[in-house]
Amino acid sequence: MLMSCPFCGTGTDLPHETQEACIAALHSEISCMRRVVERLNGPAFAEASARQAPAFAEASARQAADHTSGDNPNPQPPHDKRG
Repeated sequence: MLMSCPFCGTGTDLPHETQEACIAALHSEISCMRRVVERLNGPAFAEASARQAPAFAEASARQAADHTSGDNPNPQPPHDKRG
């Protein structure tokens, strides 16, 4: 029976045991979504999205490092998403 991994939310038979497994599953989900978008919007849109993805991932990693790294002189607490 397919369920959602409690750690990353992707569909799976069993929860992923490592962060690397969650990341691989998320990459797979992203690839599937890109294929759907390409079919709906054409290859030019999918190519532009794929070129933008590495820059977005790098910015996200930098932002996460700012919140967790000891190198940040002004660390910020995580945003409260409860509203």
